[in-house]
Amino acid sequence: MKKSFIKILICLLLLSLILPCFTACHKHNFVVHWSADENSHYHLCDCGEKMDLGAHVWNEGVVLKRVNCTEAGIIEQTCTICANKRQVQNTNYQHDYLPNFNETTHFDYCVGCDTSINVENHSLVYRVSPETHSAFCEGCDFVINESAHDYNAITGFCKICNHNVNDIIN
Repeated sequence: MKKSFIKILICLLLLSLILPCFTACHKHNFVVHWSADENSHYHLCDCGEKMDLGAHVWNEGVVLKRVNCTEAGIIEQTCTICANKRQVQNTNYQHDYLPNFNETTHFDYCVGCDTSINVENHSLVYRVSPETHSAFCEGCDFVINESAHDYNAITGFCKICNHNVNDIIN
């Protein structure tokens, strides 16, 4: 029994001396192109060891789908080191407002979600020409009620805008 124990001990001793030689003598063969996972990039050896391990460095990306007021956008980003790509959602929702007006107000209207902001009553100013008069909004140039003068036969003044038929307009 003692002889077996000594033989096992000698084998373990020899193995501990020889094994480091095999691991130290291994020559790595790292591939030239980058390998990548979700979080990092690296050069990979045949034995599975990784060299030049680093976190991805994402660029600003290219817009694949524009964000609007009701749907998230999609941006494709590329790692500036290994060229790995990822798609991220842009949830910075933005309205697409266009200037608009109706009979009484002017406002900015979003065509995507049917909302209005900056609603203001028209600020009316009257335009008078020799043939017509009208009210228009200084804020949006909306013209209201352009019509011909309706002169009072006795006074000579327009019943709507008070223009005198004898006034000369330049």
